[in-house]
Amino acid sequence: MTAARRRAAALLARPVLVLGLGLGALLLLFVGLNVNGSSLALLAEDPDDAGTIAGTPRVVRSDEFQLRTPMAISAARQDFPDRSWMGLTYVDNAAASHAGPTRTWASVLTPQNWGYLALGPSRGLAWSWWWSFLVCLLGCFALVLRLTSSPGLSLGIATALTFTPYAGWWTSPTPAICLGYAAVAVTLVVAAWTCEHRWRRLLLAFLGGLAGAAFALLLYPPWQVSLGILLLGLGAGMWRDLRVPLRRVAVTLAVALGTTGVLVGAWLLQHRDAISATQGTNYPGQRVATAGEATWWHLMDAPLNFWLAGDAGRTLGTSGPPSPIDNLSEVSSSWLPLPVLALALGLVAWRVLRRTPETAGDAEPASTDVPSWPATGLGLGAAMLLLLAWALLPLPGVVGRVTMLQSVQPTRVPLALGAGLLLLLASQIGLLRRLPRAGWVLAGVAVLVSAIAIVPIVDRLSWDDAEVPVLLAVLSGLVLAACLVGLLAGRRTALVAAAGLAVYSLISWGLVNPLQHAAAPLEWSPVAHQLNRHADPDTNPRVAVFSDFRVVALVRAAGFQSVSGTTPYPSEEVMTELAPTQRANWNNYAQYRWIPAPSGADPVIRPVRGTYMELVIDPCDDRLASLVDPGWVVSDVPLRGDCLERVSRFRYKELQLRLYRVV
Repeated sequence: MTAARRRAAALLARPVLVLGLGLGALLLLFVGLNVNGSSLALLAEDPDDAGTIAGTPRVVRSDEFQLRTPMAISAARQDFPDRSWMGLTYVDNAAASHAGPTRTWASVLTPQNWGYLALGPSRGLAWSWWWSFLVCLLGCFALVLRLTSSPGLSLGIATALTFTPYAGWWTSPTPAICLGYAAVAVTLVVAAWTCEHRWRRLLLAFLGGLAGAAFALLLYPPWQVSLGILLLGLGAGMWRDLRVPLRRVAVTLAVALGTTGVLVGAWLLQHRDAISATQGTNYPGQRVATAGEATWWHLMDAPLNFWLAGDAGRTLGTSGPPSPIDNLSEVSSSWLPLPVLALALGLVAWRVLRRTPETAGDAEPASTDVPSWPATGLGLGAAMLLLLAWALLPLPGVVGRVTMLQSVQPTRVPLALGAGLLLLLASQIGLLRRLPRAGWVLAGVAVLVSAIAIVPIVDRLSWDDAEVPVLLAVLSGLVLAACLVGLLAGRRTALVAAAGLAVYSLISWGLVNPLQHAAAPLEWSPVAHQLNRHADPDTNPRVAVFSDFRVVALVRAAGFQSVSGTTPYPSEEVMTELAPTQRANWNNYAQYRWIPAPSGADPVIRPVRGTYMELVIDPCDDRLASLVDPGWVVSDVPLRGDCLERVSRFRYKELQLRLYRVV
């Protein structure tokens, strides 16, 4: 590694520290104001008391406001139990999807939950929400700063990395925190490579291992595997460009991977029963993804976020050509105009092929004002081509097994591909200045093709495209592509382009993320009031809900344990007794809406769509009482049974609910 590289590495810590302090202050401000971005206002009985400050709560965020947030608040109100009933399973909360936080040693590796543990339910939600985006912004800033040595460029690109439509529409903020922890881990390991002090180097590698463990414990393979492939290509390229001695790389990686391996291994051993139960399910445990199920328009539709966020987005799935994707989160993508990606990959290949043996040894060509990362560009390009091939081509199954991509649905790759394009461009800033005039012509063509491609994408989506101003949609694609291509120009142009990307991204993200004050819709609902008035969660907190998932969410947020609703993994004992002949239906992650059955009837599972099922069951079924023993029942229809004693009747929105004690 050259002396210039070492000096540059030593100067990178200061802007990261400054930004970290600024983001930390913002985090404390948001938490102090008790503001979050949840869509839980949709659960409020009175919209005027929902607490929405700005923006529109999104129905598509049901996993967040009906499941994740109520479970976290329920855990806080129950003093963070290690195990609790979630659906028809006595769940290991530390190893189940969407379960609430726990007070175990592994909590050190889940900083997103620290607010719940220290500040209580409401401000814990604010901490969890903003931590995820801020750690992504800081991690991506540090990583891009390593590539550009420019704080201004890095902040603009990191903002675009963090606030993409993909991170905005999904069960926010999960995609952001996944990318954030991955970026922090890679940045720390690369910093260890360039550190000349042995003990500091080992400390940085150890911290990188901690970040890697935090990344692993997010428990969502589709994003983790695809990001892992991308960052493997990035790391290999950076090692080659930095010319780090192989022995140093081996030692630092051994420390980092060893730290991650020991922590995650201990966690896996401690929670092996729950993990085994999840892996034994038909879905998601035995699900194998098939290559080629994504489409080019699905990967390129991010410029349409402005219209998907408005009236046109509400028509998705109601008109247009038939499509298996009619969900706003599924349709969302990252900043990924494929013509710009093709341009960047072509320019990197041209640059590498034109290098002579004399110039190949120069780590920093004198003709550029930014660092040079040719191998990094190749590594990122190779990783992205693999992910693109998995998304669009019918590859044989052996590819998925060897690369672990069999756990990645092709429609889940936009997070890694969008990050890959921005990192690729960040590593090649100034490249257009070194090329003949033809390079600028190709750049112009890439921008125009990206803009024109928006027209057929508008037609491809299953929405009412009469609601979409096509010229403005083309303009949005033109602006985005121009900003991305601008990153390949000289430093000044790249700074303007990065600022444009940042503004573009923040506006796009702000359109789909409301600002919500506190968690009053969950904490002060009529369901919570009636349960806390009549029931005692310290004696029997289990509640059977014969109503929709909104009521299940409110029961959980009141501090009770709903045996209806989502079951993250099935209990073999319970389900074999209740539905012995329907294993194919119950051996899954599933969301059950309970329907009352006549007295004495056997329980029946009725699949509705995807993971949504109905469980038709007698509330006084002896098997249910023996195996689960619910203490309370909430129903939106009158129930009859010798085991039920009605104690209250109350209204929630359009539902007339009844609370029964099980006697």
